[in-house]
Amino acid sequence: MKKMLIIGNELHAIRYINVLIFIDEFELYLLNDSDEANKIIKKYNLNKLDIGETTVDLINSFDYIMFTTPNYFNNKYYNIIKEYNGILLFEKPQLNLFDYEDINCKIYFIHLRKFDDNVLDKKNNNYIEWPNLFNDGMDIYINTLPNVIDFIYGLYENKNISEFKILEFKNENNYIELKVNYYDTFLIKIYNTNEKGKSPMMNKTIIGWPNYYNCINNLAKQIISNNLNYKESIKYEKKYIDIVKKLRGDK
Repeated sequence: MKKMLIIGNELHAIRYINVLIFIDEFELYLLNDSDEANKIIKKYNLNKLDIGETTVDLINSFDYIMFTTPNYFNNKYYNIIKEYNGILLFEKPQLNLFDYEDINCKIYFIHLRKFDDNVLDKKNNNYIEWPNLFNDGMDIYINTLPNVIDFIYGLYENKNISEFKILEFKNENNYIELKVNYYDTFLIKIYNTNEKGKSPMMNKTIIGWPNYYNCINNLAKQIISNNLNYKESIKYEKKYIDIVKKLRGDK
């Protein structure tokens, strides 16, 4: 049995716990660093690691550490894992992670849509419409854009994220629109909405939302079989971060 420490206290953490808790190969722990985390620990009767107990030896007793909150890595968590020598699993994206150059363990970025089996037919020119639930705190660049890129990436068998190129970009009050080339051409509109019934569409066909239970199960199989491509994961993430920073106008 492999020990996994989960760091997170929101919806993503709960989704992972709901699935991984039923997989015998994992012994789950949750970092108890907030009232919200403590509530999750009590609800699921989880093992816990209190924030004050994170010594080097104790942290290195875990085979995996999964950080589930997008774009939330900071000095507090860096100080916990800086001498960790196991495998770090990060929910995408973590825009500032590569600022910490002395993290030397294996890193894998989780993009659950890559573990989805739903693939649509594509054309030479494709139009994608994708909702962003901004009233639920979703950020177009942090929460939704990576899902669109993941979807396009998954349409092709021979993949090379370096081939993903932005041709045009427009930022309006309630949506962004970009034209990209990734073997074929895609015109993408990501729009803010508070209608939870909206679905992503490509060429007027519903893409649909991934089955997170199946995606996490597929991810778990890859973890158990030690079949994660760490080098490709970092290459993919750096490319995505470059895209986000460019579109947001980061300096």
